[in-house]
Amino acid sequence: MNMFRILLAVVALGAAAPAVAGIVEPFDGGMRADWSQGIGAADPYGLVAPDGGAAWALSDATWAYNSVISFSPGHTLSAWFNPNVPTGGTGGRVNLGFGADASGAYSFYASSDTTLPSTGIGFQNNAGYGGTDLSAAAFSFQDQWYELTIDWAANGVLTGELLDSNGTTVLASLAGPTLTGLPTGIALQGFGGVDVADISVPEPASLSLLVGGILALRAARRRA
Repeated sequence: MNMFRILLAVVALGAAAPAVAGIVEPFDGGMRADWSQGIGAADPYGLVAPDGGAAWALSDATWAYNSVISFSPGHTLSAWFNPNVPTGGTGGRVNLGFGADASGAYSFYASSDTTLPSTGIGFQNNAGYGGTDLSAAAFSFQDQWYELTIDWAANGVLTGELLDSNGTTVLASLAGPTLTGLPTGIALQGFGGVDVADISVPEPASLSLLVGGILALRAARRRA
């Protein structure tokens, strides 16, 4: 009975706990080999990522997709980026794609490019790796790191959020559509000078705590 109560407490705690970070592309020394192609290189200006690691400067207007990294409903995809790399240009844009395979993707983007109709975050259909804007929310960027997140709820509802350099303060959000049945790959594109770091697909804390609770319960039974 005591073990059963412990397991129930673990499950209840997991339901209220935040997600556990899971970095799937740290860009430390290069890109993973399982992207469709390499895009960019180590930042030439010496920018440092929020975790103290190297930043990665994305090539202009080049898409790469990764079918090995999996992102599906019930999870959150995130990437750190700096859209104002000091290139002397008009600002940069990063597209963080999902539902990706060789035929295209959907994406949320963050753009400080002043040549566009508006700067801020937006949602695109990238069929054939083109770019059809579906919705947008205005935002004025500073020269700093931000975190762009895509929350894909279990029921398929999508939400994009822009977080401050502390990774907790929501600065802007954009409601997306409800999408299900898509491929689970991710995609990435940069334009106009933008640095990225640490793409993550966190594991839900409820799952990790539940697994830990089950293992603890099994270990307790073996000792009994």
